[in-house]
Amino acid sequence: MTRSRALAVGGALLAGVLAAGAGTASAAPRVSGDTAAGASRTAAAAAPSAAAATYTVNIWAQVNQRSGPHTTSTKIGTLGLGDNPHYAQCWTYGDKVVAEGYTNNIWLKVQNKASGKWGYSSAIYFKGNERGNLPVSAKC
Repeated sequence: MTRSRALAVGGALLAGVLAAGAGTASAAPRVSGDTAAGASRTAAAAAPSAAAATYTVNIWAQVNQRSGPHTTSTKIGTLGLGDNPHYAQCWTYGDKVVAEGYTNNIWLKVQNKASGKWGYSSAIYFKGNERGNLPVSAKC
């Protein structure tokens, strides 16, 4: 088998595993003071586009969802505890938030289950590490 053929076959196998939802990737370890399980990767079918990966994340307190990763961005919704788990696409840097004894400038792009809209929420309110347990590679 040629190298290019082997790469094509390997890529097709990986795509089939991801499409079937069989791949679960372990998220980054929690940092000191974290109290809950982290994010896990889910099938791409849950994402707004077939190519985008999504992760499941859990909040520990109700949190605002905004149009951008800034405290001044338009509030587009609220993520509720009763809606756990939530789906997240990626994390990014934004405004620094100081709340609940934590300081962080990382925001997650998450889907609001009630409205179906994607927006940004401060990572402070997500269980896990400073990125809500999204992997470093999931940067927006």
